[in-house]
Amino acid sequence: MKYRIFALLLCVLYLSACSQKVIQITKIKDLEQLPQDALIYIDESSQIKVDSKALAVLKNDYLEKYYSIWQEKPNPNVNEVFWIKPSLLKNPGFGENLQANPLSYTKEILDSMDIESYPSKAIRAIITTTTDVRAVPTIKPMFNKPDGYPFDRWQNSLIFVGTPVLITHTSRDKSWVHIQSSFVYGWVKAEHVGIL
Repeated sequence: MKYRIFALLLCVLYLSACSQKVIQITKIKDLEQLPQDALIYIDESSQIKVDSKALAVLKNDYLEKYYSIWQEKPNPNVNEVFWIKPSLLKNPGFGENLQANPLSYTKEILDSMDIESYPSKAIRAIITTTTDVRAVPTIKPMFNKPDGYPFDRWQNSLIFVGTPVLITHTSRDKSWVHIQSSFVYGWVKAEHVGIL
């Protein structure tokens, strides 16, 4: 044991003695010379004054639009909502192993979507975890070509925690829900949505 410690110390000393690179800590002049408080750069006379009534109108308008999805019905246009369907049958693409996906694989995904019974729900919900919105109910990626990484064609969007959504459908295995928000349609994991 003593010999191992001695050998390790000897290696460390040898490597540190051979090192010619000197680490210099440089200071960024802008950070030292220019104030880092952004409010300093705002001219008080140029600030726009907004009265409290106008702010209340803006707030109410924002909240009305933010929660408006809960007043909507599921989009009945199946071709618009499930825009990915034609490509599942025409171009199965490549998986995370960079091998071609068999058509049977994408047909299985399509079957799991149970599109024939869409829309099956209209439930108010809220996103409980910032999560991916997928074009299909799987976390597995799909690339258009073997060297298509990192462009996952089944990644539709990202949705932040606290976003109001409308659950419109579920996958056959119930582990994914199809959501409609003010800006995106897609599949999210069921555990990332809280029903109100």
